[in-house]
Amino acid sequence: MARARSHRRRRRRRSGVRPPPPPAAARAARRWGLGFGSGVYGDDLQKIGNITLDVIPAGKIIASVPASALAGLDLATTTYQVSMFSDAEDGEGIGNVRPIYSAECAQGAGCPSFVGPYRGGGGAGDWTDAIESRDTDTRDSNAFDIISGNESQSQVMDWTAGTVVAPYVPLAH
Repeated sequence: MARARSHRRRRRRRSGVRPPPPPAAARAARRWGLGFGSGVYGDDLQKIGNITLDVIPAGKIIASVPASALAGLDLATTTYQVSMFSDAEDGEGIGNVRPIYSAECAQGAGCPSFVGPYRGGGGAGDWTDAIESRDTDTRDSNAFDIISGNESQSQVMDWTAGTVVAPYVPLAH
């Protein structure tokens, strides 16, 4: 099951790259928080509404929120960020977010047999039970997907080029 977090922001907020709390190694273009479960979070990082995600066959992600979650915002200047993670069981990764392991690990090279069919691949590390993250290399974002707006998603999510910084994008008109 994927979890999504959408964080609404007013453009007048200060900018700058903000590191997230564990387990996500992705940074956001502005302050964000990581709560348990999906939802819409306000500037104070408190959950203010639910979010529904739909993925259509054309490869589009549609994030829907109730109108009440947008109350008081100027929709012409509001930006948002959506990241999708895989839920983990207690004790599997930090914050119940399942790590994205290296492609080699996901294909069975040097990792337990359960990794390939039940875990994501394409990240940096291998499975380990020696540390809380359950991941030997946490440079990748642990996100399966993000909404990146006009920026190239492959470039934004490329952990080999440096820190992943998820952009806040404007609402579509």
